[in-house]
Formats: sequence, structure tokens, C-alpha cells
Amino acid sequence: MANRLKSKVVRGELIEVVESSGFLGGITYELHVDGRIKESSSDLNYILSEYDRYC
Repeated sequence: MANRLKSKVVRGELIEVVESSGFLGGITYELHVDGRIKESSSDLNYILSEYDRYC
């Protein structure tokens, strides 16, 4: 199951932060750019900093 935490459109690209249940019950955060996974981490602060770089 995946939840979209944040999203924005930058230069025509949809940028999203997605929270999903990882393997064996862990939580994984992903940065999606136009539907493709650019970054994946269990550290939300890291993913949010990468999200903020897209401005």
C-alpha cells in the first residue's frame, strides 16, 4: 500500500513523495519523478530534502 505525502509540478514534471510498506513490514519512502522512482530510502528527512531540491 502506498500513500502520497507531498506532490508538486516543476517544469512540467510531477514530483511526489510516496510512503509505502516495505518488505517484511518496514516503511520505505520514495521520490517519484514523472512516475519513475528516483530515490528510495527508509529516511523520510533524506527524501524530503531531495524533494525540496526540485524547485
